[in-house]
Amino acid sequence: MAQIGAVSIQYECKKKGIHPMSPVWTINRVITKYGLNKRAAVYKTSKEYPELFCHTHQMDLAGPHYIKGDG
Repeated sequence: MAQIGAVSIQYECKKKGIHPMSPVWTINRVITKYGLNKRAAVYKTSKEYPELFCHTHQMDLAGPHYIKGDG
């Protein structure tokens, strides 16, 4: 997942050498002013599981390992 929020913005500005940098609280205020801090709506589908749910398998092929002696 990508980093989001004021700290991420401040980090990217610092990485690109953009100065002067605003404090975190100022960046948060601008984000809130323009409504950019709202979470995206999540829409559920009518399906309970993904279509290929039963076709996905995981295996651990590195067999059992035992510690010899006292460990």
